[in-house]
Amino acid sequence: MTTSQKTKYLSTTALSKELKVNVKQVFQILLDNDLVKRVHDNWVLTEKGGEKVGTKKKHPKIGGEYIA
Repeated sequence: MTTSQKTKYLSTTALSKELKVNVKQVFQILLDNDLVKRVHDNWVLTEKGGEKVGTKKKHPKIGGEYIA
């Protein structure tokens, strides 16, 4: 019998709270490691970011996308 693990993604805000650092610091770490970039005043995942650690999610209440 095999068990599958479901990956839990955190928003950058939730990750900053978990790590006890400012959300700007989280984005700077992601930027420094080429995991995200800025496009037209929005944060987007790089190809590396999408392959390694992140995904885009849609906010259930406001409908906007965010990086998790």
